[in-house]
Amino acid sequence: MSISDTYNEYFPRFALLAGILIGTATAIALLPVEYIADIANIIERSYLISQGASPLRWPDPPLRYLPISALMAVLVPAGLEPGTVVTAYMIAIEFVLIPVTLYRGVRAWYGAYAAGWAALLYGSLAFVLFPDVVPDASLVLINTMYSGVYWMYAFAIPPILFAWEQAGRGNYRLAGVGLGLVALIELPMAAIAAIVVAVTGLLDGEVRDVLEAAAVSIVVSLPLVPFAVYHLDYWISSGAGRTDVSRYPLFDGGSQSFAGFEVTVLEARIAGVVLFAMALATVASAYYRSDAVKRFVQELPAAVKSQLVVLVVLELVLGVMLLALWYHILISYIFRFTLFALGGVIASRAVSAWRSADGRDRAAGGLAPEKGD
Repeated sequence: MSISDTYNEYFPRFALLAGILIGTATAIALLPVEYIADIANIIERSYLISQGASPLRWPDPPLRYLPISALMAVLVPAGLEPGTVVTAYMIAIEFVLIPVTLYRGVRAWYGAYAAGWAALLYGSLAFVLFPDVVPDASLVLINTMYSGVYWMYAFAIPPILFAWEQAGRGNYRLAGVGLGLVALIELPMAAIAAIVVAVTGLLDGEVRDVLEAAAVSIVVSLPLVPFAVYHLDYWISSGAGRTDVSRYPLFDGGSQSFAGFEVTVLEARIAGVVLFAMALATVASAYYRSDAVKRFVQELPAAVKSQLVVLVVLELVLGVMLLALWYHILISYIFRFTLFALGGVIASRAVSAWRSADGRDRAAGGLAPEKGD
């Protein structure tokens, strides 16, 4: 069997498996991690629930802890430490379940080869392209596995990708199921994911289906009702202030040192808007000057266009103009998966173009193209 035939038949599944193995091996090699902040909360609260404590003791959605509690109820008596159980659960989520749901979504939008490349790139490059948040004001996208506090955000990604995949397929009831599950893990991320689903439906002209997805998501998230009072008190005391710059060490004392210059909040916002405008102008220029870029953008499925539009707009408003670090972390972490999807498409098309050119060269040299070209 030729290399071309092997690529045609086996590459998507091989790439998915390779992405899972590379990401998992890298995560294990970088252990141990420090159990601090939200990670410590996840370990402690999951363990207490496994010992009979009520999840209503805390203002967090129940699916953040209950799956881990179920594992602890079995594995801790068998000799594993609670922290080990949570670490294994995290690795399984971020480097097994996320690649699988990313693969499924990209396969639905672009096909199996792009999906295989997306999963392979994720497993190979997640740690390289998306390091930890250092310092707190880091402009890079985060890597939840080793950022030290954000593991629960990874828990929400598989149902988000599932919801977007189903919306792209036109299955809005299942998209609603995914959104409801996200709400049972991380409410703000559920809101972001829901906006993407809504915009996808509106771009497709499926207003009724969007309403159906909303109704299903509400039904699925009904277990949140007993937590309502706790969430309300929590957001009154802390959630509403998460757009306040002074709440974080981002601009301690009203200014922040960047490259040796003291920058005020206003100056940072102006600079951010200018940089954002320059980036958009660059993209717009490429769109209007290059037929290839224009075709690429026009061929994007509604599910991907909605991701780009919603996440970019939210980042502009919350991350750039308001300098709300917490929302920036949420948005940028979700956005990385859209980037990997696009990276998979670009890689797949580059390989297809190379194989087509190779086939033409063979034909010009008196050789027939390989089967599958």
